[in-house]
Amino acid sequence: MRGSVVKRGSTWSIVFDVGRDERGKRKQKWIGGYKTKKEAQAALAEQVTAVEQGSYVPPANQSVAEFLTDWGNQKKLQVRPSTWRSYEWTLNYHVMPHIGHLKLKQVTPKHIEKLYATLRESPRPDGKPGNLSERTILHVHLILQNAFDRAVRWGLIGRNPCKLVDAPRPKKVEMKVWTKEQVQKFIKTSSEDSLYHVFLLLLTTGMRVGEVLGLRWQDVDLDNARLTVRQQISFIRGGHVFQQPKTKSGNRTIPIPQQVVHVLKQVKRDQEEKQRLFGDDYRMDLDLVCCTDKGTPLYHGNFTARWNALIEKAGVPRIRIHDARHTHASLLLQQGINPKVVAERLGHANVSITLDTYTHLLPGIQERAVDTFANEIFGND
Repeated sequence: MRGSVVKRGSTWSIVFDVGRDERGKRKQKWIGGYKTKKEAQAALAEQVTAVEQGSYVPPANQSVAEFLTDWGNQKKLQVRPSTWRSYEWTLNYHVMPHIGHLKLKQVTPKHIEKLYATLRESPRPDGKPGNLSERTILHVHLILQNAFDRAVRWGLIGRNPCKLVDAPRPKKVEMKVWTKEQVQKFIKTSSEDSLYHVFLLLLTTGMRVGEVLGLRWQDVDLDNARLTVRQQISFIRGGHVFQQPKTKSGNRTIPIPQQVVHVLKQVKRDQEEKQRLFGDDYRMDLDLVCCTDKGTPLYHGNFTARWNALIEKAGVPRIRIHDARHTHASLLLQQGINPKVVAERLGHANVSITLDTYTHLLPGIQERAVDTFANEIFGND
C-alpha cells in the first residue's frame, strides 16, 4: 500500500491508494489541511492501515455507526479494557440509537445539541429515579469529540461538530469524608466482618478500590510494615483484568500501621487454612490479599451493600467506598502531615493535585498556619 506526504503552501496534504477502478486504474485519495508534517504522517498511517484492513469507507457513503465502529476497532487497542468497556457501552446506548443512522458528513452542531437534549430527558439506565446526569452527557461529548477529531484527520469531515457546541457542565460531586471519631466508630463496628481487612486497607492507606482488590501478598512486606502498589484490578464484560497503575506515580510503596499488619497476618493464616480446605480449587496463582474463600477476585459491587450496612450499624454518615480514600487524605492533612507525603501515599503525580482536591475540606487551615508562623517569629508575646 502506497501513500505520501506533500507540502502545499503552508499546510501538508496526504495522498494514498484506495484501490482500483473497474478498468484496473489506481484510485487515490487526497486529504489536505494538516498543520505539521508529523500530523500528516500520523493521518497517513491511519488511512493506509484502514485500507489494508478493509475498513476504509469513502466519506460520502459512511454512516456515523460505521465510522464509530471503525474508530472503536482502533481505539480499543489504545486504551485500557475497562476504559473501552465504558466507551463501548456509552456509544451503544447513548449515541448509536439517536445519530448512528446519519451519514457522517451530514452531522451538524444542531444534531449534537439535539442529541444532548434528548439524553437529558432519558431515564437513568440503572432504574433509579431521575434522568441522565450532566456528567454522563459530558462523557458522551468527550467520546464523540475524540472520535470526530479522528474523522477530521482521516479527511471524512471538514470540521468537528462537537467543538461548535457548548460542552455539558456537570455539577461537582460533593466530596464527603469522615471525622477521626467516625472512622474509629466504623473500624470498631466492622472489626468482626469477614471483609474488615478490605475496609481497613481503604481507610488506612488511601489506595483506590481497584488497587486494594488487586493487591498481592508478594507485594506486602509484613516484616517492615509496608506494601507496594504494582497492579490494580478492573472488571470487564465476562471477567477481569490486572493492570499496572496508569501513571508512574501510581506505582508506589506505602507504609502501614502495625495494627493493619496484625490484621493482615491473621488474614494470611485464614487463607492458608482455606487453601488446605479447597485444595486445587483455590486460586493460589492469583496471590490476592483481598479475595473470596477460593482465592478469586472480589467484585467491589458485591460488598457495597455490606459497606452500607456497616455504616448504618456504626451510626456514621453515609459515604461512598471511594470516599474512604478521601477520608484518609483529609485526616492526614488535618494532622499536619506534609502534603508531599500525602500525595505520595495517594499516588498523585504532583502535590498540587492533592492540595487542589482536599484543601477546601480543611476549614481554618490558613488561620492555623498564620498562628503557627506568628508563634515561631514573635513567641507568646
